Formats: sequence, C-alpha cells, structure tokens
Amino acid sequence: KRCRGGLVDIEFIVQYLQLVHAKTTLAVLGQNTHSALENLRDNDGLEARLANPLMSAHALYSKMRHYLAVSIGGKFLPDDHPNIISDNLSTYCGFDTFSELTRVYENTKDESLAIFKALLG
Repeated sequence: KRCRGGLVDIEFIVQYLQLVHAKTTLAVLGQNTHSALENLRDNDGLEARLANPLMSAHALYSKMRHYLAVSIGGKFLPDDHPNIISDNLSTYCGFDTFSELTRVYENTKDESLAIFKALLG
C-alpha cells in the first residue's frame, strides 16, 4: 500500500487531479479511486495512456490487499508464510504462479511510480 508506486501514490494522484480539474468540471469527481480515475480520463483530466495503467494497478493492488487482509490480516512476507498463501494469492489475482504475480506487481509499481513522477515531479 505504502510502497513507491503503490496505492497511496495512486490515491494521491487522483486526489490532486480532482482538486485541479474540479474547478472546471465536477464530472472529474468520483466516490472512489477507480471511478475518479475513469471520470478524470473521460473528462480530459488525465490522458487514457496514463489513466488506464493506474486503473489496472489500483485493481491489482486492491485484490492483493483484500486477499491478504482476509487471509493473514497483517504484513505479508512470503518467506514467513506457507506457500499455500502465496499460491492462493496468485490464483485470486488471476495468475498461474506467485513468481508471475511478483513480476507483474514489480512492473506495475515501476509504471505507477513513473506516472506519479511525470505528473507531479
């Protein structure tokens, strides 16, 4: 959640852009991060090439967070938990293996962080 390129960075981007663009159109506002990203994209508050990866990242992070909150209720360190947790997390998120999930997660963080830096410096 709090890693660079994680949920907090995405939420910050969304809140910032809503503040910037709401003075022109209230249509950019949303009741949650995902709907706000859609509204920003659809109302010229954020280019689709930036909004779409952020929406995908937000969906992945939310799925991971939900599964881990229900299954272990705390911080997830793969070496500290049985493999079944990693395997089930991967399956829940739509991946065949934990290594595939890890690769996509790392790439997603990097892409989200790059977008954060491009938009906010």
